Amino acid sequence: MEHESLIRCSDVKVGVTRYLFVNKSTQRSFVTITRAWYRLRAKAGIEGRRIHDLRHSFASFLVNGGRSLYEVQQILGHLRYRP
Repeated sequence: MEHESLIRCSDVKVGVTRYLFVNKSTQRSFVTITRAWYRLRAKAGIEGRRIHDLRHSFASFLVNGGRSLYEVQQILGHLRYRP
């Protein structure tokens, strides 16, 4: 990962922050990822996609890979099955 906005695990001081994705200049969580998401979508050629679309794709990959609907439900954090 050579992009300067990505944080390597070694760059985050353990115990300094409770956030997973940390703004290096403020040591706080990011408030929004909109600009980064638009930039990444353009670079990947998927301008019309939403982050939630990736969640659906992930679920489809799991099911097509042999995971049961119950497993996918647990992985995605759903409380109950909705057909």
